[in-house]
Amino acid sequence: MRKRVFAIALLCFAIILFPACQPTPTEEVVVQQGESTSASVGPVLADLLPLPERVDRPERTLGIGGVAFAAEVAAPEAEVCPVVEVRQAPFTTERLRALAEAFCPGATLYHSWEQTQEELLRQRATLLEYGGDSEDAQIKLKWLDETIPTAPLTVEKVPFSWDEVPEETFLSVRALDGAGQVSCAFQFGAHVFVYFRDAELVLSSKALYTEQEFAQFPEPDIAEDVALTEAKKILTILGLSPEDMQLVQTDRFVARYSTIPMCSGYEFSFAPVYAGLPGIRTESFSMNDTMPPSIAAPWHAEWLRIYVDADGIAQVSWQNPSAFGAVLEEDAALLPFEQVVERAEQLLLYQHAQIPGLEADGTGGVLQHVEVCRISLVRGCIQLRDERDVGQSVPLWRFDYVYRYADNAPQEMALYLDARTGAYVEPRMDMETLMQLSS
Repeated sequence: MRKRVFAIALLCFAIILFPACQPTPTEEVVVQQGESTSASVGPVLADLLPLPERVDRPERTLGIGGVAFAAEVAAPEAEVCPVVEVRQAPFTTERLRALAEAFCPGATLYHSWEQTQEELLRQRATLLEYGGDSEDAQIKLKWLDETIPTAPLTVEKVPFSWDEVPEETFLSVRALDGAGQVSCAFQFGAHVFVYFRDAELVLSSKALYTEQEFAQFPEPDIAEDVALTEAKKILTILGLSPEDMQLVQTDRFVARYSTIPMCSGYEFSFAPVYAGLPGIRTESFSMNDTMPPSIAAPWHAEWLRIYVDADGIAQVSWQNPSAFGAVLEEDAALLPFEQVVERAEQLLLYQHAQIPGLEADGTGGVLQHVEVCRISLVRGCIQLRDERDVGQSVPLWRFDYVYRYADNAPQEMALYLDARTGAYVEPRMDMETLMQLSS
């Protein structure tokens, strides 16, 4: 397995080191390394509209991997593509305090405390009643049986002071209502605000499971449209409006107490919108958090996720808030759409090419097929040389695709290209990440 992963990683790293192998526009492509890309001389968005409803291209192969297009094209709501400054807008202590009061009015905040024997015994009783004989339940029961005898009977709850809000990392606090019951929990930091209605419930996205696995969980006791209405109410509490954030993805989730699925609901993901173009849907792009992705430069991209079930808001996660500034270009010139599609096809071929003769090692690890399923126009923040406090929000083409390895379930990924130049604006793999993949 390690040999296979290392060989693939080496191939990816070689592609990164030798971008001259790829057909590129005349502008510098390596946005991640801090280079600014000058706008191309081409049509503006209005001249490209209407876009085709679909892009279908037969499979092309390189090595033993193939790329095909069977993609719907999402019609953009925007008619212009401005380039605009963007900066981080960290959470102030005053703002966090107001949010905590809005979600848990009148509650007293304490630093999170170690679980007591009573709390652990309650988990154990729930597992015995609902857990069945699943492997996960048995593993958790074994851990509980080992932990409960040494767990504290009581804990001293340390009051939380608003003078303790960290500048960089985050801290966890819990709220107690007047009866001394845990009413909710929070995570606070300069770049993070997270609210948990129930700190003991773990929320897991449907994307983490196969269809067969997720089908075993309970159906939501709330309609999706009703849940979305509840989620949009939270925007007002957060000081946002539909003009600030746009819904970019809806997913199902399941809430688990220990390993027991208790209920399910909906996850709504919002991204900042400017001039009708929503921000990118955030994913984890790098195993190395110190290497800022070029689409979130020089910080991670803003995202807001709101989880709703039949009991209301289950969790709110808002990270890396940003603010738009000066308009640098009123309506950027873009590459012709067909040229961008060809560029994406070439990059996907090179990124997912497999070395002939690389054999599966019993895990079904040889790539069989890549298929682009959706193309959309969004915007993201690119990193420019020597600019650590300000980035440029530019139009990007997003290519959602699935790739399948032999005998494995399809995996979803996305490719981003600068709509002005065709520049590849996903992060470059560094040596540390390469070594992690190969270890």
